[in-house]
Amino acid sequence: MKRIYSILIALLSITVIFSACDSEDDLIEDRKEDNPLPTDPGPLTGSAGNADFGTYISLGNSLTAGLMDGALYTRGQQSSFPNLMAARFALAGGGVFNLPDINSANGFNVSLNDLENAFDPGAAQFGRFFLDLSIPGPSPTTSADPLNMVEDPASINNLGLPGMRLIELTINGYGTLNPFYTRFAIDPSTTSVLEQALAKQPTFMTFWLGNNDALVWATGGGVGPIGIDGTGMPDPTLDATPNALVSTTSFNATIDGAMAAFFGNFPDLKGVILNVPNVTLVPFFQAVQWNAIPMDQATADVFNAGYAGYNAILDALTNPALGAAAITTNEAEYRKVSFSAGNNPVVVVDDQLTDITVGLNTLLALDEITEAELAALTPLVQARQLKSAQEDTNLEQFGLPAEILTLSAGSVLGTLADPDNPASVIGVGVPLEDSFTLTTDEIGLLLSRITAFNTKISSVADTYDGLVMYDANAFFTSIAVNGGIEADGFAYSPDFTPAGVFSTDGIHPNPVGHAILANNIMDLIESSFGSELPAYNVTEFTTVLNQ
Repeated sequence: MKRIYSILIALLSITVIFSACDSEDDLIEDRKEDNPLPTDPGPLTGSAGNADFGTYISLGNSLTAGLMDGALYTRGQQSSFPNLMAARFALAGGGVFNLPDINSANGFNVSLNDLENAFDPGAAQFGRFFLDLSIPGPSPTTSADPLNMVEDPASINNLGLPGMRLIELTINGYGTLNPFYTRFAIDPSTTSVLEQALAKQPTFMTFWLGNNDALVWATGGGVGPIGIDGTGMPDPTLDATPNALVSTTSFNATIDGAMAAFFGNFPDLKGVILNVPNVTLVPFFQAVQWNAIPMDQATADVFNAGYAGYNAILDALTNPALGAAAITTNEAEYRKVSFSAGNNPVVVVDDQLTDITVGLNTLLALDEITEAELAALTPLVQARQLKSAQEDTNLEQFGLPAEILTLSAGSVLGTLADPDNPASVIGVGVPLEDSFTLTTDEIGLLLSRITAFNTKISSVADTYDGLVMYDANAFFTSIAVNGGIEADGFAYSPDFTPAGVFSTDGIHPNPVGHAILANNIMDLIESSFGSELPAYNVTEFTTVLNQ
């Protein structure tokens, strides 16, 4: 069995497969050769048109803050689309745009460090991810900095906050809940982000909130609570839970209140509101494949023998004589595990399946199984393999080839649940935990909720004359569907390779992605408000860092 485990690990490929792993420096040189920079056109100029860029604020979450590579760090902040746009606004009468500068080359990794002690140097063990070409995949830097406090909170224009959900925009004392707001809240114990934004008396704004109201639930594999939709008031306890899928009722009420406050206080305000992307299409949900278990036939035969008892028990549990302990024939077939030579689906826990614990105890009482067999079957009480669209036609309507594994799954797939048991390979002999997957039912619920959020955002944009909507959902979907995007004569891929538009965390755009986004939003501003804003040459921006 030890030999089989070694073979499986040697075959298992659970990280991103790169078609090319050229260094970033090489790719920049290629872009320059293919797209020589034009001769100096002279000083850049712009005009505001019907807009007023005098006091520009940006409201949002980590996408607005410029978080990249899993960390808030200086390069990301400076490359954020609001900062890039503000530099162009300055050519058209725009005022100073202040960032809550982190002043750190590697920053503070939001997924690997202890956020509860984010201001403690001892908690800053890991900085940004970089692209480790030896894997290939993301690895964290081990030089990091704790979060710092901003000297003049009232001066800040970029109010993008990693982790913030739309429904948290109006929470008084939000600085006590989110350390990234603690850094620059006027009063962390009393101020709301909306209150601080209104105090800036903005003349122009970008507003991109709502992603985390769905994304946080999705990145956790859909194990968080689900906000209740429908008429009447939602359950505030569910929506307030940090990893909840927020109800549309809470979402709608918050955005209505925020927009009424902005345009009620500043009737001449103009701005751009962005909608919520289909998050299932970003690399975080696409890099680790549903069938990431390659085997040779000999290895498959061994594991098939191990699952023969489980498959037989599923058939036994279809017996109607078991009453409430029985499962349907269809469910039994849906749950059966089988491996073959080639790439195989990952074995996972699916909490939507019938928990067969009662059935197993019934079979034990009938002397159909032994205590030892019961112990061996207990980890499989809600187990099955992931399905492709061919096996589950419901996936076709989502435009997905299969159910989803998160990027986080890559760190545990193929490892041993029990170091002393070579058969306990996670994703093969032991089911992968539910928190690393999005199943068909979870995908359907997630996308339905995002659609509802975007319907509301579109309605809000139609309600206020000074507000236009940028379709971020269409932008990111097109990148995924078309296999990338072309900008300034160079084709960028939909991943975090050196030629990609995403940073190494698989969720946030890299500097190239932000530059493309900034150009697109400025195009919308020009067509909506008669402004003239010079576009950026995207080839001058970097993609991922490989050190």
